[in-house]
Amino acid sequence: MTADSSDFAWKDTNIDWEREWGDVNWPALVDYALVKKQEMLGDQETAIACQLANECNAGGRNVLRLLNFSDSTKWVVRLRRSGGEPESTDQELRFHSEVATMRLLAEQTSIRVPQVYAYEPNALNSPVGAAFMLMEFLYGMNAIDAFGGLGRGGQVPREYRASFFPAFAELHAEIASVRFPKIGSIIQLDDGTYDIGPIPYLGGPFDTAADYFAAWCRHTPFNRTESNLRAVCERQEPDLVEPLVASALNFPKALEELLPSMPLRPGPFPLVHGDFSHHNVLVDAANTTKITAVVDWEQSTTVPWELVRLPLFLPDFPDVLVQAGRTARGNPELQSWEVRMDRDSEPKAALRAEYVGYVAEAEKAKGLDGVLSVVLGERRCQELAVGMDLWENEGTPAFYEALLEAWKGGLGEE
Repeated sequence: MTADSSDFAWKDTNIDWEREWGDVNWPALVDYALVKKQEMLGDQETAIACQLANECNAGGRNVLRLLNFSDSTKWVVRLRRSGGEPESTDQELRFHSEVATMRLLAEQTSIRVPQVYAYEPNALNSPVGAAFMLMEFLYGMNAIDAFGGLGRGGQVPREYRASFFPAFAELHAEIASVRFPKIGSIIQLDDGTYDIGPIPYLGGPFDTAADYFAAWCRHTPFNRTESNLRAVCERQEPDLVEPLVASALNFPKALEELLPSMPLRPGPFPLVHGDFSHHNVLVDAANTTKITAVVDWEQSTTVPWELVRLPLFLPDFPDVLVQAGRTARGNPELQSWEVRMDRDSEPKAALRAEYVGYVAEAEKAKGLDGVLSVVLGERRCQELAVGMDLWENEGTPAFYEALLEAWKGGLGEE
């Protein structure tokens, strides 16, 4: 395969972007990279030059820039945006765990991930004024760009599904085949082996799914303040403000009270990517349905089986939340803000089932136990996982107690 940096959605830097990045000492970064490069080559005498390229890319948390060396190799530097947040041990843990996860995957699976050459997880200790990683430059195209970009609604176009879905399902099965007896972040021990540590901002590690859910209920904040939630509800559902606010604020307590009777699966528990979609997958420039690498493992942890989700490119807003809203207002018609969320039509359900079928085939081919495809096809698991994400990361006003109805009357965790 041949490709170059033009295969990526790189942008040229400008002063406005650099202001957003904060006070980064770029010359110090180049010097640091040169030292690491010469250490890798085992040759301190041979002169080698490094140039910081203009190309860059940026996401919600991170900024990427290219480093070009005089031996025709490229590295990528990923810097964490400051965002005005103070440095914390949780941020450092996330950095360490991401590196450990990629190293484990490189050693124990066939999944291609970037090699990390060096990293500094704490901006206060960093020679460049920001937390950063120096990583391998991987050739390829970002799959979402290969499929037409975000203009396609963030979904996989129909013409690519027959070849891309099986490849992505095989990847999904291999990631979930990495399992540990506890729930938490992957860490690397001094002897080079891997174990499970705490999850940033949540704690752990957790021995059972119930322990994880209980910690989530007690320590995870809703994504809006109560006053902001009320304001949103007043705009969207002025007749349902009080019940919507009460449902959102009471959801963790209701979930925790239900835990003893929920039939939660025991471990070992699977690894998840954390942002699993085609925007974090690279494909062959000559064959856009051939996956060549997976990037951005920042949010990866082991999780309860009940929180293993379908890929984000599959529309999956919980139908029970839409139905609960219709019932509460006594009106079967969708509100305008609900239109984009009403995605549980027969074609969408068939699309999910098609993908789950490919996962089951991949599990069978790999000699796996088939638990992943079962969980992905179980609507109460998927709706709970998506609903908890909407509560924690979106602050979506909804009748969240509807997510728990399907779990009532079950047996406790074995």
